[in-house]
Amino acid sequence: MASFFHVYRPEGVNSKYRLIVFDDSKEAFIPLTEFYNDQVKRISESSVIAYLNIMQLQKG
Repeated sequence: MASFFHVYRPEGVNSKYRLIVFDDSKEAFIPLTEFYNDQVKRISESSVIAYLNIMQLQKG
């Protein structure tokens, strides 16, 4: 399983995403980025970040 990390959108960057998830090869991983974008509308941001942090710990 791949590991992931997330970065908040830098100030001044135009994007529909507030947070972008990257895989271990530093490529944007859109499925988890969309997951964050969808879930943050439903549950607290801290809960979504907790889910992403758990995925960060997963290594193949």
